[in-house]
Amino acid sequence: MKIKTQVSISLTIFAILVVVIIFFAYSSYNQLQDIQKKQQIIDNIEHSAFDLYYLENDYVINGGTIPFEHWNAKYAALTGQLQALTLTDHSQKAVLNQMSDSQKELNESFSNLVAVTSGEQGTGSSGVSQELKEFTASTLEGQTQMLMSRSSELSQLVKAESHDVEQRTVLLISFSIAVLILFVLLNYLLINRSVLKSISALQKGAERIGSGDLDTKIETISNDELGYLSHEFNDMTASLKNTRTLLLTSNSELEQENAKRKLTESDLERKNLELESSNEQLAAAEEELKGQFDALAESEQMIRESEERVRNKLESLLSPEGDIGNLDLADIINVQEIQSMMDDFHALTHIGIAILDINGKILVATGWQDICTKFHRVNPETCANCAESDTLLVSGVEPGTVKRYRCKNNMWDIATPIVIGGTHVGNLFLGQFLFEDESVNDEFFRSQAVRYGFDEPSYLAALDRVPRWNRETVDTVMSFYAKFARMVSTLSHSNITLARTVTERDTTLNSLLKVNQKLNVLSQLTRQDLTTQIFIVNSFLEMAKKQANGQDGIIKNIESGERAVRSIKEITEFTKDYQNMGEKPPKWQNVKLAFLFGLSHISIGEIRHSLETENLEISADPLLEKAFQGLWENSVAHGGHVSEIRVSHTITPDGVTVVFEDNGIGISADKKARIFLRGEGAHASVRGLFFVQEILSITGITIKETGELGKGARFEMTVPKGAWRKAGKGT
Repeated sequence: MKIKTQVSISLTIFAILVVVIIFFAYSSYNQLQDIQKKQQIIDNIEHSAFDLYYLENDYVINGGTIPFEHWNAKYAALTGQLQALTLTDHSQKAVLNQMSDSQKELNESFSNLVAVTSGEQGTGSSGVSQELKEFTASTLEGQTQMLMSRSSELSQLVKAESHDVEQRTVLLISFSIAVLILFVLLNYLLINRSVLKSISALQKGAERIGSGDLDTKIETISNDELGYLSHEFNDMTASLKNTRTLLLTSNSELEQENAKRKLTESDLERKNLELESSNEQLAAAEEELKGQFDALAESEQMIRESEERVRNKLESLLSPEGDIGNLDLADIINVQEIQSMMDDFHALTHIGIAILDINGKILVATGWQDICTKFHRVNPETCANCAESDTLLVSGVEPGTVKRYRCKNNMWDIATPIVIGGTHVGNLFLGQFLFEDESVNDEFFRSQAVRYGFDEPSYLAALDRVPRWNRETVDTVMSFYAKFARMVSTLSHSNITLARTVTERDTTLNSLLKVNQKLNVLSQLTRQDLTTQIFIVNSFLEMAKKQANGQDGIIKNIESGERAVRSIKEITEFTKDYQNMGEKPPKWQNVKLAFLFGLSHISIGEIRHSLETENLEISADPLLEKAFQGLWENSVAHGGHVSEIRVSHTITPDGVTVVFEDNGIGISADKKARIFLRGEGAHASVRGLFFVQEILSITGITIKETGELGKGARFEMTVPKGAWRKAGKGT
């Protein structure tokens, strides 16, 4: 049998085994999917049973058509869930039948409760009807709990079925994989044994042929691909033998060809000389390209240096540790704005001014005289005098002081330094003038015109146009520009400090935002895990309570555990609300509706209430109804004999005050400040007055307690101006 056929058979059997394993896995996966669907329906039934339980209590406490309609809707949903549940196991069918019976009994009991309640309201009797109502409600509660218990029992049976399917699947797949591995090993041993002999014979024959024995014949052992390869080796040996004979014959022909090759070497040498000449030309072209590349590299280096200077300037401006000495004055001041302001000042006073950086570069200039712009700063020698006067002669001048000096071109100048953050970055100049009480040496300027090649008449005419000021004017101008230089220094330093502060603030805010996002994600995941575990613990406590029926001590401990779980759930919900505080922007909310929304989450029994806020709206956090819910809960939990709650408002010059008051026992003076602390009070809720104050304070609303002990609690919430309005009107 050929190796290819053996391998094909092996692969076919291997594929069949793999398909069997996949089939087992797929079949088990479908069974598990069906079980998961049944488990999901059972979970929904449990939730519906819990919801019916709470809706029954709501109907018993409050009555009305809305709880009745909600109960019927939830009961219809429960009916659909039971009908959607398809079971094959006999024990599961038995529990399902019991659940269906409990469902029907539950409907009958609730109908009886509705009938009793309706009859009580129609006849007005409270004796027998009340007892019958309580008995019916108790029966309904027991049937609901029985339905929940059977739902939990059915859930356990389905989970056990899922476990059995998983174990059976693991065993089948493990056995199939073991068979597959065994088959692979056996197949490997069989094929390996048949192939090794043929390969050994081929190896020995190849070694003899490689040593030069072309008369060797390889023995054919098997009738497969290796046998065919042996025949090919024998044919190849015969071909090699013939080829060797041909090579000996052609050796003489190669010697003749060698003689011809020598004749062509002279031609090759000549062509080599031509190639060398071409190489020299290429070298010259390469040298030229190298020069161009060097120029490009130099330009690139200049660009990098320019980028580095810009980066250093930004670092000096924005970094708190930046050195102002790395900046030019032009990087700090607004040259265009100062130039425009100095142009206007010169048009008003005819007094020129210039601002130069520490290197002598002119940034702002106005009112300069022709003797400087057309003569002194045009000639290289006199321009060098100007540069020396602008830089060296003003060194050592203290900030806030002014230096008056005669430049080397014989013009008077005034200078005061510009110092920013303790660093000398430039100078402010007022110059190119003469004093009224001094005589001008015309001969000096004539000789200067001759020395530097100026046109003498034009140069002297420009000298005549130089302004002459009295010394009082110069002193006044000197004082003004000293103050102006200090103002430029102060404003520039303030701008740099502000830019650094803003940069540091933005960095800090970004860091805080990232940390807050991470904390929010962690808090959300933790709450989800806690909520899941709370539901599981509640289910186990409910089952344990049923199993401990008649054991009062154990039931008491279980009820304590249930209270602890409810407290944990309440704390979890509090952390979610507390995290959400301030997350969304404030919005306009109707005060009356917000109080009603807060009231909808709790039951106040027979307590009367009145909401007298009319169409008042306030700008507050979206959790405002949670804050008002806390006020309702506080009166119910701590007000004692509260029978009436009133909400009103008063418009004041500072805004509007919303008042929430009851007629309960009130709060003593020593507790008024502590009631807004976290966890204050023996029975304080996590959503206590601390939570109320936190929500209100987000938009600047303050709250305080102003009631009298024995007359009831009174909470005054002050809403600032601009944060309240009447519906359809502004404040």
